[in-house]
Amino acid sequence: MIKFSKPGTFTRHDKTGTKADGEYRQQMDDPGKPALIYDNSCTLCNNAVRFLKAGRKFPDLYYFPSTEEQSKLLMDLHRIPRELAGNTLILIDVRKVYVKSAAIIKALQKKGGYWKLAGFLYIIPRFIRDAIYDQVAKNRLKMTR
Repeated sequence: MIKFSKPGTFTRHDKTGTKADGEYRQQMDDPGKPALIYDNSCTLCNNAVRFLKAGRKFPDLYYFPSTEEQSKLLMDLHRIPRELAGNTLILIDVRKVYVKSAAIIKALQKKGGYWKLAGFLYIIPRFIRDAIYDQVAKNRLKMTR
């Protein structure tokens, strides 16, 4: 069962482990570390991931292209529709899933330093943040040619 808790997030309430859960945990050093699923065919997305990784000896996030098997396992584990993978940024943090603008804000906060102040963007209503996200996502391939 998925329950929406905060705007842009939902929580998985099934506490039992599944086969997908076991497979997922075997492929990661620290299963408690958040995972970011992104579209690796998008230059803007790849640049964003490069930015998030920059200056970090040990990244605070796992980064999975949406086409990899780990992404599919994670999405199945958290019951995220696979249609979201190719066109939406997804951040999975323990039992919470952030999508679209909430995923960007949370990823910036995980970068640390002054980027933790990105949390102030939550004061902008989600429908406005996600509308901007949708416009950028719609035109992302045109913007990075």
